Amino acid sequence: MGLAFQVSFRSPTTPLRAIIFAMSIALDHGAMPIGGLLGFGLSGCVNMQFIVYCRVYFYESWRTKSLVIVIWLLDLCHSALVASALWDSIIASDSGLDTLDIIPWSIGPAIELTAMITFIVQLEVVQSKKLTVVIPIVVLSLVRLGRYTLS
Repeated sequence: MGLAFQVSFRSPTTPLRAIIFAMSIALDHGAMPIGGLLGFGLSGCVNMQFIVYCRVYFYESWRTKSLVIVIWLLDLCHSALVASALWDSIIASDSGLDTLDIIPWSIGPAIELTAMITFIVQLEVVQSKKLTVVIPIVVLSLVRLGRYTLS
């Protein structure tokens, strides 16, 4: 009594398969704009924190200021790469069924930027801690950064 549907990337031959295929496209591509909007909202929070930091803590050391500026610029680059991925996969694609499984080029650098931002922040956090805590965190962060760089 159960129905088994096979969804493939070839063009559908029956109307029922066409409906199921269209639903799978909507489910896959519907998550991308929602994730992008959430990411842009969080990027807006980082921008607000950067502005507040510049206004309140303008007497900080240059090392701390440069770290904040680098994190802010990396986050802006990450947002630009996410916007490029959304543009390439939703708007610029020719909506052909053959191009649905192509990952936009900007996804890889966006993932690597996320790993770099995490690595920089973790190095700053563990700077004044005990060595027994610092060494595992730094090693695991390096492993994670290397894994994202290779993928």
